[in-house]
Amino acid sequence: MKFNEDCRFFRADRPCRFHKTDTRRCEGCRDYAPVKESILIIKLGAMGDVLRTTAILPPLAKEYPDAGLVWLTLPESVDLLANHPNLREIHPLDAAAVAMLQVREFCVCINLDLGPDSLALAALARAEHKIGYSLGYHGEPVILNPEAEEWYHMSHSDELKRRNRRTYQEHMFSILGLPPDDTGIIVNCPGNERAFAREWLREKTGGDPKGPVVGLNLGAGGRWKQKAWPVERFGALAHLLHETDGATILLLTGEGEKEAKEILTNNISTPLYDPGSHNPLPRFAAFVNLCDVVVTGDTLALHTALGLRRRVVALFGPTSMAEIEMYGQGRKIGSGLDCLECYRETCDKHPNCMELITVEMVHEAVEQELRLAREGNKR
Repeated sequence: MKFNEDCRFFRADRPCRFHKTDTRRCEGCRDYAPVKESILIIKLGAMGDVLRTTAILPPLAKEYPDAGLVWLTLPESVDLLANHPNLREIHPLDAAAVAMLQVREFCVCINLDLGPDSLALAALARAEHKIGYSLGYHGEPVILNPEAEEWYHMSHSDELKRRNRRTYQEHMFSILGLPPDDTGIIVNCPGNERAFAREWLREKTGGDPKGPVVGLNLGAGGRWKQKAWPVERFGALAHLLHETDGATILLLTGEGEKEAKEILTNNISTPLYDPGSHNPLPRFAAFVNLCDVVVTGDTLALHTALGLRRRVVALFGPTSMAEIEMYGQGRKIGSGLDCLECYRETCDKHPNCMELITVEMVHEAVEQELRLAREGNKR
């Protein structure tokens, strides 16, 4: 029996999806797609960074049509990348992945991270050509191509970060030498999860919501606690949206927002619908997909909502507004302080940049986005 080991759908340890679907064999398969070379992408980092970096995949696939794209990431980010149409393989960072790097050969290795693990993996990878960053013999970062210098300098200078006016995606396209592309972020949100989320909300609300659904993401991520909008402001916004707009308020939280969610739910009489904080990533995405508008800080929820083409109101303080590509799907709100985008993890100023974002500012932006949602987006 002949097997097409060079096919992008071939799997070393199991039958391909087409064989499982209709028992077809490799010989004469109409979906045979030979891969002539492989490209390794190393992107660890925070899940939000991993998700927004998926924007490089469609133009990369166009640039290398005969290549299989292979992504190496942290185990918790694997579900973010699952089912992506441009990826042939997704590998969690483990001993097997490190062993693979010592044996397998790639035509290109792309590393866009400056973390020590990512640099070492890029140095270890066997590739004819490397782009981005690697590790030197004395443990120092090595810039692999001139186009990667600007992002390297920005990563080491808060002043340069503050002056930057290009989006993260624009910087990454530049490093890779790719033309601008507006395909955007692609989110793993299967149909069965969307159906589950819709049925959950119908059950909780007694039918399809009569008014708009607004998602509130209370998080700030693990590192930048200062990115969080005060939880009492979320409570006041929820009350205002429910009373004036008839909105159904959906909480979008992760494990790190347990305390903030308790404070919110214990101090408000407005109905809040909470699907929990322990949902797998595809299910979390399905709940985000229910929303007409999502109010969020600079978090994973922001990039998930943008990837699902939801309208977004994004709140910014210590991190860069300019870096976030909104794809024409929302608006950014900042306080206008001179020290905005300081990249400090904590702050002793009162009122600080997030505290100066008022409920009225956010409510007005949400209403504007709801109008746009009614004109264009459908749940």
